[in-house]
Amino acid sequence: KANLVVAEPYYEILEGWHVQEALNYFNIVSALRRRGVLQEPFYSVPALASVMVCAFESKDIGSAYTSCDNNKLCGFCHNAINAESPLYDHEIRISSWQYDIRQLTKPTAVATIDYQAGTILEDEIEVQFETSGTCHGILLWVDYHLRHVGENHQVISTSGRGHQQIVQMLPSPIDITVNQVTNGKA
Repeated sequence: KANLVVAEPYYEILEGWHVQEALNYFNIVSALRRRGVLQEPFYSVPALASVMVCAFESKDIGSAYTSCDNNKLCGFCHNAINAESPLYDHEIRISSWQYDIRQLTKPTAVATIDYQAGTILEDEIEVQFETSGTCHGILLWVDYHLRHVGENHQVISTSGRGHQQIVQMLPSPIDITVNQVTNGKA
């Protein structure tokens, strides 16, 4: 029986889709626990994963990933693509540092995956906008906590330049004001 599980996310096809990577690792640890491979108590590295979000403003992303103007691009007709695939219908994976993203809220944890306890806690959140602007979407990433908080706590975040982040665009931009508050659940 094992008492240590260490994640190596780069062996899988989900590389860069950090929430899916975090959930896949959770499912692997859960399967090892069910099969009796892990000896309780055991340690997992990482111990926790926090799914983080923030609202953002960015005209670049909106223009880079929206439908083609006049339904033509390089002489090719894109009517079918424009009609069937609006930007807000799916997530996109980008390197956010390449765009003019301006965060409108503080980064906020919407869920915590505890690999050792075998739980996923979805947090009820209240987000206050720190600045006025136009909200174009939500930026999403994962912060991996190598140990539980308080145990020489170290975090590896997928929010930096070396990683890609998930973007969920809004169907239409929303004008917001500083100190405006919104509530929600993951």
